Amino acid sequence: MLTPINEAFKTIIGLEHWNLVLAMSIRGLILYVLAIVSVRLNKKFLGIRTSYNFILFVMLGSLCAAAVTEEGLFLPIVSAILVLSVINRILSSFFFYYPWLEDVCLGKPVLLISNGEFQRDNMRSHLVTRTDLSNALQTQLHTNDFSKVESAYLATDGTINFVTKS
Repeated sequence: MLTPINEAFKTIIGLEHWNLVLAMSIRGLILYVLAIVSVRLNKKFLGIRTSYNFILFVMLGSLCAAAVTEEGLFLPIVSAILVLSVINRILSSFFFYYPWLEDVCLGKPVLLISNGEFQRDNMRSHLVTRTDLSNALQTQLHTNDFSKVESAYLATDGTINFVTKS
């Protein structure tokens, strides 16, 4: 009488695919260690939001998911993860030694408020609305009062940073 229940339980939790469960677990563990190594190659990977770090973050997540589930592609995907991590590290090094390259690839901060005045042309060209500025002001300075703002910049990572009046 318990046999159908046991069989149903095995089917529900996947015990009939024990080899697949074990293989995916091992691949997941290997990728976890590889992800730690990748982050150690570039410590600012998670802390500093840049467009190239964001793109790498999304790509690594997608690749790791594929590597866990696609048995035949594990080694090619792992090599792609390593290559992308090394390229990210090299790119960061180039940006350190060649600041002009960082400006070309990431751009420069854009002035949105200068001496308390909205820079409407810059706001328009970067599609930053007054509401965007107001939301950022509330989040960062806990106020709605633009009269306290000396300047504001749209950073290369997409955040808006404020400088308050003295």
